[in-house]
Amino acid sequence: MKLFGGKSKKPAPPQAGPPPGWYHDPGGQGERYWDGAEWTQHCRPPQPPLPPSSFTAANVPTPASGDSPAVPVTTEVMVTKVERIVEVRATASSGVPSVVEMVDRLTLKPPRHPLDEQVEVVGETYLIKGIKKVFREHKRPIGGAGVTLEDVQCVLVPEPWNPHDIKAVAVMVGRNHVGYLEAALAADYSKALNRLAGEGFLVTGEARIWAQSDAGVVRARVTILIPEADELS
Repeated sequence: MKLFGGKSKKPAPPQAGPPPGWYHDPGGQGERYWDGAEWTQHCRPPQPPLPPSSFTAANVPTPASGDSPAVPVTTEVMVTKVERIVEVRATASSGVPSVVEMVDRLTLKPPRHPLDEQVEVVGETYLIKGIKKVFREHKRPIGGAGVTLEDVQCVLVPEPWNPHDIKAVAVMVGRNHVGYLEAALAADYSKALNRLAGEGFLVTGEARIWAQSDAGVVRARVTILIPEADELS
């Protein structure tokens, strides 16, 4: 397969503090999304209670001031999409699952053919550490002439807890984070991916990863083949 890649800026890591999520809107009757640092412009009507979960909220921090949302110490602090709750262990530091935990806990669906969507992921520059690990695991040193891994399985992991975009979709190779879907494309995929994650599954595809070392500075490109978004519905 012929694949070509590109780069863009990766969303910054979630900030410390009360976990991001949907809370009662202090200025309205519905719910507003709290991104971990401030209220966003995302609003929605009040939602029915979530089903019980095995998640424990003992380590979720309590807001320090009245300006922050009140975090109920219940299973409902597990960050979810509206459709389903994702049953994975939460990290003690943030109260939300990590993309690695999602890969570890959920079932990876075999690639759903045809893989008609060729996607240049974004954020490689900020995820070089994970990309280097992929090459080490495949025993392919990154040299000055450049090296390419072909037809490597990739995994799409929805990140509804991402403070910058609740529709963010991480791209993983094994347990290594190598990029994100571009925001507009992630918006097309996030609903179906979150529904499948709620059912215990993650979507997979195929990746081509190129990397080159220039005086010790590694540059990389990651391009993936995945099913079209409407094939997941």
